[in-house]
Amino acid sequence: MGARNSKEKEEGIGGGNNSATSSRREGKEIVCMASKGTRYTVQKVARQHGLSVVQADTVGQTLELLRNPRNSKRWIAVVAALGTKRGVNAIFDLAGDRSSVIDAAKKLPGCHVVIFSHTACRKRSCAQACEDAGADAVLCTEDALEDYLHVAKMLPVVEKIPFDAAAAAARKGARRDGMVTETTATTTAKSHDGEGGGRGRGGETDDDV
Repeated sequence: MGARNSKEKEEGIGGGNNSATSSRREGKEIVCMASKGTRYTVQKVARQHGLSVVQADTVGQTLELLRNPRNSKRWIAVVAALGTKRGVNAIFDLAGDRSSVIDAAKKLPGCHVVIFSHTACRKRSCAQACEDAGADAVLCTEDALEDYLHVAKMLPVVEKIPFDAAAAAARKGARRDGMVTETTATTTAKSHDGEGGGRGRGGETDDDV
C-alpha cells in the first residue's frame, strides 16, 4: 500500500508535486497542466503507452520543467487545458495570441503540444488560436489522446503529426468527434458548435469543460 501511495504522488495524483530532477527515461514523460479530472484522463492514457505524467499547476511550474537544461530530452508531450486564471494557469499569456508554454515546448526535440479542452473543440476560432500559437493538436476525449500519443511515440521529432481524426473515430466505432488538428479544425468545430465564438480567453477561458 505504501508503494502505491508513493507511486501516485510521483505521478501527480492527489495533488502531489513532482520534482524536475526525478529519474526517468528520456522522452517518456508528459507534462500535464490541467485540472484533476483531465489529469486522471492523461495519466490513464499515458500508462497504456508506458509513459508517466508530471503535474504542473501553473504556467511558472510548467516553464521551470521545460526550460531546465537537464530535461531537454525528457518530455514527449505537454498536455494543457486553456486554463482559468490569467497569470496563473491560462495557456495564452503573451501578446498576440501567443503562449510561453507552447513556445518553450516547441524548442525541445520531439516534444508535442496538445491542448485538451472541450471549449476549444467546440469553437473553431479557439482551436485555430491554439494552432496559431503552435499547438500540434486540440482534442477533448480520452480516445483521441490515446491515438495521438500512439502516433507521437513513432515520430521523435515532428512539427505536425499527419493524424486522421475521422479514420481514428471509425476505428473506435463509438467515438464521436473529439479531436481537432490543423486539417480538421473547421469540420470538428462546426459539428460541435457551429461557427464558434470567442477564442477561449478572458471570460471564455476554461480548464477542461
